Order: sequence, then structure tokens, then C-alpha cells
Amino acid sequence: SVEPIHLAMKTIPNIDKAYKILTSPSGNVYNQNKAEKLSKLDHIVIVCGHYEGIDNRILDYIDEEISIGDYVLTGGEIPACAIIDSIARLVPGVISDESIVGESFTMGLLEYPQYTRPYEYDGKKVPDVLVSGHHANIKKWQRYQSLKKTYEVRPELLGNIALTNEDIKMLEEIKNEKRRIFWGYIIFTNANLTICFIGNNIYIWRARSIFCTWNDKVYMDNAIVYSNRGFINFNWFKIEKRQTRI
Repeated sequence: SVEPIHLAMKTIPNIDKAYKILTSPSGNVYNQNKAEKLSKLDHIVIVCGHYEGIDNRILDYIDEEISIGDYVLTGGEIPACAIIDSIARLVPGVISDESIVGESFTMGLLEYPQYTRPYEYDGKKVPDVLVSGHHANIKKWQRYQSLKKTYEVRPELLGNIALTNEDIKMLEEIKNEKRRIFWGYIIFTNANLTICFIGNNIYIWRARSIFCTWNDKVYMDNAIVYSNRGFINFNWFKIEKRQTRI
């Protein structure tokens, strides 16, 4: 029922000046940017939704519906706590500014990995750069790792931030780390046909390449096949591909 909720809201001092939120699965998806905007408001009231729903007329007394994700909870109390916590920590004086800068989503990227003492535990060591005392290299490592984690886990975030030339260079290095190079060799070639064995596959070109001959070693890198004389055929994906076993 809308009445008891509305009457309860009316007992809150200065409710008319408050920004009123309803936690709801149909609301705007919550994120760090929204948390930062809400942290600048003086008065916020959160009405906790319920999995069975609330009388739709409550929306006449609400400024915004907010969802914390695409899943179902029995009530809006946990989402309300998450919203409160994310806002409160951004209020000046609650935690130090140094603790906020560089966190996941604050700079548009996921946060770099964190390490503490001891230097070595169970055979696993803290990266040497972090104990080098070289602050510029540490900052560069942190930025690289932040870009790498974002690229691997949430690549869509990279389209929402302004990347520096150094960031772009780092991303190219990160992408190159992920490249898979497969080695093989030419097993047959004549005027009309070239066959090579790469990885676990046999590739057939319906043409002869001037860049290879029988028994040449070749490798595939980023969809292009190379020999020691140059690339064999850029359009390898148009060839017949058959799965085989070594």
C-alpha cells in the first residue's frame, strides 16, 4: 500500500527538500558516477523496495529509482546499505583523499592489484618494482596493471575514458601479451595449391605463394600466416580448415 509509506515519509523533517530514492530492479543501474553525484547532496531519503513490488503511486513522491544490479533480493534494505556506504565514503573527512584516488571506477578503470607484507608468502612474492623505492616506476606499473585488468575483465570501460598516448602504448603491449602464435610448416605447394600444418589444423590455399616453398617453417600471428620470407596469405580465413590431430 502506498499510504503508510507516504505517511512515514511525511514525518521526516524537510522531506520536500530531500532527494528521494526508491530501490527497485527497474531503476537506473547504480555506479560510481552516481555515487559521486549523490555525495554532493545535503539530504537523501531512501525508500526500500520489496520483491513483491510497491504500489506504483509511490513514484509520485520519488525523485529516482535505483537498481544495484540485475538480480533479485527479498527487499531493498541491502541495496540501500550499499548506496549509503558508497556515498558516505566520498563525503570529505570520512576517509582520506589518498584512499579514494586510484580506486576502481574512480578513474574510470579497475584498480591495480594490491600487495602488503610479507614480501614472500608461500612462495609467492610481491612484484619487485613495488619494493624498489622508484616512485615513477611504481606509478607506471600501477597504471599498466589497472589498464590490463580493465582490458581483461571490463573492456567496455575503456571506451568511456580519455586515454593518454602512454595509455594507448601500454594497451598495445597488453594486447600483444594475449596474442597466440602458432608454429607449423608447409607440407605441400605447387602452382595451384598450398597446404600447411599449423597448430592442430591443416590450412589449404587455392593458390601458390611466392613467399614459401615445401617444408618451410611458418607461424600464424593475429590472423596472418608468415614464413621467414614474408606473409604467405592475408586472407587465410577464406581457406578450407579441417581439424586434425598431432
